Amino acid sequence: MDAQQLKGHLDLLLLASLEHGPRYGGQIIADVQAATDGYFSLREGTLYPALHRLEKQGFLRGEFQVLPRGGSPVKVYTLTPAGQRELRAQRERYEQFARAVRGVIGGCHERHRPVFAPGHAWAVGPEAPRSAVGTARGH
Repeated sequence: MDAQQLKGHLDLLLLASLEHGPRYGGQIIADVQAATDGYFSLREGTLYPALHRLEKQGFLRGEFQVLPRGGSPVKVYTLTPAGQRELRAQRERYEQFARAVRGVIGGCHERHRPVFAPGHAWAVGPEAPRSAVGTARGH
């Protein structure tokens, strides 16, 4: 896992992991790891400070519970109504970000890449040469 890629997206991952019901820390770690095919393997030192911060902001509610398997009580986190709104807002911001990145790097949405046609102004299309993209920005 690249910690830099996780930065800025951790809150979204945590809020989304609680979208379908309460979870304790170990479940959140396992859920995120399973949902990302192991790409994100959260450490407790990353997870718990973020959960406490989200709880302090009112997006999560945490309460200690004894699990059916027994043992010591664990803190179980639940998404609050404010957390549900925050999840929707963060999800939308992430989708806008992802669309913008795809617009630059290509992929299935190759349209809107600048194309230089001699004798014409800049046009839009998938056939833009890479050198023209740099030239358009003065690089």
